[in-house]
Parts: sequence; structure tokens; C-alpha cells
Amino acid sequence: MLGYRNYWYPAIPAGKVGENPQHIKLLGDDVVLFRDLTSRTTYAMADSCPHRNASLSEGNIFFPGTLSCPYHGWTFDTEGNLVAVLTEGPDCPMVGKVRQRTYPVREFRGFIWIWMGDGEPVPLEEDLPPEISDPANTLFSTIEIWNANWRPVTENTDGYHAPILHYNAMPRVLFMSWVAWRRTTYVETDNKLGLTFVEIDGEDKTHYPGLGGCRNIPPGKCSRKNCFGPRPRAAGRSICRTARPAVLLKTYICRVGGGCGSVFTRCLSYGRCR
Repeated sequence: MLGYRNYWYPAIPAGKVGENPQHIKLLGDDVVLFRDLTSRTTYAMADSCPHRNASLSEGNIFFPGTLSCPYHGWTFDTEGNLVAVLTEGPDCPMVGKVRQRTYPVREFRGFIWIWMGDGEPVPLEEDLPPEISDPANTLFSTIEIWNANWRPVTENTDGYHAPILHYNAMPRVLFMSWVAWRRTTYVETDNKLGLTFVEIDGEDKTHYPGLGGCRNIPPGKCSRKNCFGPRPRAAGRSICRTARPAVLLKTYICRVGGGCGSVFTRCLSYGRCR
């Protein structure tokens, strides 16, 4: 399973789609993105030309609002209709009889968003975390490519493993109060639009019957931690809104085997009162 179809996905930073077509791979689909050089609007269609399977992303934009295959010049408009075959002249009988699959696209907040479903797309703003849609927020973005399937990645981004796997990590030792164990859960946000991850219980030190105590902090680093003084727990304290809030949109492209691309995103907010 490469992902859920009926959702909007961040495809590529908008600035990367210029005068030349761009190839992306999402949910196993090879997709070409290109701009109408007159309106500057971005469009998306299946990358494989139906004639001889050449990559349309290697093609050319000879006419505004069209994309031409690099092999025989099959030329498609922004709706995927075959409007010309350049190697056969203006009277080619194939014109109007072939249509390439297209994908709904929106350019929003510096990203090209693409609807990967088969039906009519929902409004983009309804599908996004409110932090991204809010124009009062400054949006920053990062993209990472992981050679892994998206499901194990998302299922293992939990808070339980940190006291064991990252017990020796310098940022955790210096900047966070220690947690020997913790219980976490997901709760619905106040606006009813999503879930948030919270810690509901935990201890800095603990004792296991028949085994003894477990502190999990390297003794040699206790003195270094003390030099920096106490730090708040990972849950943090209330932060007053003194500046324009920022939102970090982290996009992970997971690739397996031949590079089938699955995408998941995390939206991290900074500077909001809690």
C-alpha cells in the first residue's frame, strides 16, 4: 500500500516548476508538472506518453498551455487532450481521440498541492491543518527522502521509544528533563479538526520489582546536565504569542525498491499559546 488516494499532497515547492516540466513520483504514480507560460498556472498529468511510453517530463513546451512529448511530438493541452502530433502535421487523425490522465493541482503557500484521488477533490483548505491555511502564520518547509515504506515510518514516530533509544542523545541529556517511562495518547483538538499527541503520565525515576531502579541517564553526563540547569519537560510550558507564529511543514518522501514514492507530512507549530 503506497498511501491514501483521496487526499491533497504537497508535491513540490512552487519555485521548482518553471519553464521546464518536472517529474515527481507520488503513491506509485509517475507525474509530470508543467506551467502554462502565459497564465503561470501549474498543471499535472501522467508522465508516460500513451504513444510509446516516453517521459513527458523530458518533453517541451512549444505552445502556451501545452506539453509535447520528446519522442514524436504528441502534444497535450492542460486538460490532457491530444491537440497535435507534430511529426504528422496539422491534419493528424489521432487529434481529439486520445486523452491523458490529469490531476487537480493548486498552488498554495509556496507549494504545489496535488489531488491523487479519482473523484472530485475536496476544497484544499478543508484538507489541510488549520496552521497551514491561516495566513497569519509564516510557513517554512523541509523535504527529506527516506528509503523506507511510509507505514512503518508513521507507525514508529511515537513517544514511547525515546527514553530507551535516545537515552544517550546529547540534546535529550542537556535540554530536557529525564523521563524513565511515559504514557501517551491522542486527544481531539479544541477545534475538532484533528488529533494532538500528549503525555498523560510518566516518571523521571522508577523501580522495577525484583530488578531495582532504572534512571536511564548516563552517570557521566549528569554533571553536564547540571551545568545547564533544569529544563522543562518535553510537553513544554505556555508560550505567550509575542511574534508572528511560525509553522514548519515537514514533507517525507518514502521510497522502496524501484523508488515508488509515498508521502506523509508533519505540521509543527511554534509561537502559539497553549
